[in-house]
Amino acid sequence: VGRSLCALVALLLGLGQATDALELELLAALPIRGLENAQPSGLTMADGVLFAVSDKHDHAICRIDIRDDGARLEPFITFNAPWSGTWATKLDFEGLAFADGSFYLVSESCLRVLHVNENGGGLDWITPNVGKAATEAGLFGVKNAHLEGIALLGPRRILLAVEREPRGLIEVSWEEGADEDEPQIKAWATDETMLTLPEPRAVDFADLHLDGGGLYA
Repeated sequence: VGRSLCALVALLLGLGQATDALELELLAALPIRGLENAQPSGLTMADGVLFAVSDKHDHAICRIDIRDDGARLEPFITFNAPWSGTWATKLDFEGLAFADGSFYLVSESCLRVLHVNENGGGLDWITPNVGKAATEAGLFGVKNAHLEGIALLGPRRILLAVEREPRGLIEVSWEEGADEDEPQIKAWATDETMLTLPEPRAVDFADLHLDGGGLYA
């Protein structure tokens, strides 16, 4: 990530400085079986179990079982989301997070976050449409390159990733005692990078992950 993004992440998390780059090692690459046309688009871990959403399945949070010969993906929770306030024909889930017994799903078509309890109840769109704030910050310039990941920074702070052209971050937060329908929404473009990418590929975000006080993308 670029220096401006590192500074932004440090500011959001209250950190003094960004951490050094980590060396990654590929441990395995496994085929996914089970759910037809699965195409996982969001991933999270809860109590040692992997869960995923798919941009091809609007009504399920799936469990991923890792095996020696591959991974199997099966519906864990099925649900019918309430109306989002838009006329989108598909919810197009592109991010998933878990905290305190609840899942949080990012809908790219609705530009909102859906809350689902681990028992399948508590269905509620907990954020408003973030399109206006994103557009005012110069984001959402390309069709189908909008919301692409989520991290829960705290009980009342959500960070969303914007995929590309430009890529960016959107923070949705609620002050103590504030109405649930009136959060603060801040958006930034974060296209700078220290990585060398082949032309004509644009810098992009695929997901966000918060771990041990550090934010990763």
